[in-house]
Amino acid sequence: MNVRYIVVNASSSYNLLLRRPSLNKLGAVVSTRHMKMKLPSLDGGVIIIKPDQKKARKCYESSLKSKRGTYSITV
Repeated sequence: MNVRYIVVNASSSYNLLLRRPSLNKLGAVVSTRHMKMKLPSLDGGVIIIKPDQKKARKCYESSLKSKRGTYSITV
């Protein structure tokens, strides 16, 4: 399956953001609570994608540190 995506230079704990149409075409089921994604394989099995939770937490924490600052908006 081909997926169109945009490359963005931004600090993020995510490698790729998939929208619902792509997830539906893949037949994927995503659980943010369990940090897992399951999708059917070509041979009829199930592929389970899960991150290294320690690395994900460290990346998320470092992304929060880089965003700290004071911003003011006047209307």
